[in-house]
Amino acid sequence: MTLEGRLRVGLTLEAGRVARVAVDSTRLVTACRVLEGKPADTALDLLPRLFAVCGTAQRAAGEIACERALGIAVSPARAEARRRRVLAETAIEHGTRILMDWPAIIGEPPQAGAARTLRAALAPARVSGASLAGEALAGSPAPRLFDWLRSQGLADYGADAAPLMAGMDEEWLLARLAGDDAFCTAPNHDGRVYETGPLARWPGLVAEYGSGLLARHVARLIELNAALDVLAHDAAADEPLPPLAGSGIGLGVVEAARGRLVHRVAIADGIVRRYRILAPTEWNFHADGPLARGLLGDRADDGLLLRARLLVAALDPCVACDIAII
Repeated sequence: MTLEGRLRVGLTLEAGRVARVAVDSTRLVTACRVLEGKPADTALDLLPRLFAVCGTAQRAAGEIACERALGIAVSPARAEARRRRVLAETAIEHGTRILMDWPAIIGEPPQAGAARTLRAALAPARVSGASLAGEALAGSPAPRLFDWLRSQGLADYGADAAPLMAGMDEEWLLARLAGDDAFCTAPNHDGRVYETGPLARWPGLVAEYGSGLLARHVARLIELNAALDVLAHDAAADEPLPPLAGSGIGLGVVEAARGRLVHRVAIADGIVRRYRILAPTEWNFHADGPLARGLLGDRADDGLLLRARLLVAALDPCVACDIAII
């Protein structure tokens, strides 16, 4: 059973505009506590089952955190294999959304067969699968969706001038995640709430496409193609690494399909004593995050709920979200 939960977004209207955006969550950000008291290997095996969405990225972040806590040196080949598994998962996620969700936006049937082919080709994260996945995407609706967004005046919808997530100091993250659960529930960096995800990883697109719906969809497509390009080439040769000095506390940071995923673990005598996860959802759907900022001030007409759903899907097409006017 997974513990993803749901989001509830309430839009309060005044004078024909969205005056307030309330974001409530049933997501169990403390679900990772079930890993505490378990051997590290057992905890790692549980991660993909607790968090089915981006389960590979969850496992990868947990592995990195545990390796650093225990001082386990990982060879470049093993690290690269892990990175490729996360890239394959990201490509599957992006490709599935492009083939299944994007057609529905423009009134076309979903491309279920192509989506199945893509998932089957990329699941093993092998070089041969990248070309098959590319073939499955040959008839993607991306160009038609981009044209539709422009024709409907939605290309810039949800644009946000707030900063996109860049690098963060690991010591700062370790310290913040060592505290109570408030940071995991509603994170901020010096009072600022960032956007994480494809657009944050391709910030150069903002100059050409802005930071609205079009830019976020273009970023997803570009990231998919970049992942396929990496997966189409063999990994580098291996070489030995010297041992590390484990402190018992480790941080694992992974760029998952939905955005930056951070795990912090404390291990003693091989047992997980404390586990915390900071998920990208808590940034993008923060009460002062990009969803809320993007919806504020929108006009209250018959298309409001549709536009809000489009913005939710552009930020995170996997999140379960209910939207209502209150």
